[in-house]
Amino acid sequence: MSDMDRRAFVAAAAVGGVAAVVLAASSAMAAGQTGYFVIAEIVSKKDKADDLRALLVPFAEKSAKEPGCLVYTLMEVIGEPGRFLTFERWTDKAALEGHMVTPEIKAIVPKLEPVLASRSLSFSSMRARAAKPTAGRLPPNGGSLVPERPGTTLDR
Repeated sequence: MSDMDRRAFVAAAAVGGVAAVVLAASSAMAAGQTGYFVIAEIVSKKDKADDLRALLVPFAEKSAKEPGCLVYTLMEVIGEPGRFLTFERWTDKAALEGHMVTPEIKAIVPKLEPVLASRSLSFSSMRARAAKPTAGRLPPNGGSLVPERPGTTLDR
């Protein structure tokens, strides 16, 4: 496979992964499940994929057990070791804000700097609002995902 074919394939796989996450959020919303959703991308330096994975896996496991966390999924892009996406669902913005000041966050941030490809982490957060059912079914739009801070970048 040529470099161009590989890049196109990897890009398509990444877009497909994000689309699956958005569809999952939309499905949850259509089922009447509201919440606060976060999608984040974290990319390691080329030679630091194992180091980043070693930091993120236990962090994700702890985060999933925090109060207000309904879903915390850590995914690594197939074919791109060291490129991670998280899909998170929190009960509300206050639960996410609580997560952002935990001892685990404070401990991991300085450890990330030497392994990240960039000095910033990209994430988007959205809140879901379920549409009110009409005669036992959802309206055609099924609700809405409202971007809270689309394309936000957190610099350390």
